[in-house]
Amino acid sequence: VHLFLRCPGSVLLWHSLGLTINGPVFFRLWTLPTPAALPQIAWPSVLLAILWRLWKTRNSMLFDNEHVPIERSIRLIAGDISLWTFRLKNVDLKVAVGLWHDYLLSLL
Repeated sequence: VHLFLRCPGSVLLWHSLGLTINGPVFFRLWTLPTPAALPQIAWPSVLLAILWRLWKTRNSMLFDNEHVPIERSIRLIAGDISLWTFRLKNVDLKVAVGLWHDYLLSLL
């Protein structure tokens, strides 16, 4: 839980994404309100990409001694969800994920 929600880099990333994490929410992340009226239907895919990137960033720091700036993390999350849209069959979900992708890139 600390890695995903409480370590300084994670807190900064969540804040940079416009998401507020308060209290013990780890098991309620799927129900977190999305920013800027973004489609909730895509949130599970976006959340998975965020958690995946936090994990990969931690491993880069730990094993490769590599610092990953927040801007790069956001760009990588946007890239991850863009690639992952190819696995989606639902057209509405693809469009929703595309809106998230555009939102993430607008943060840079």
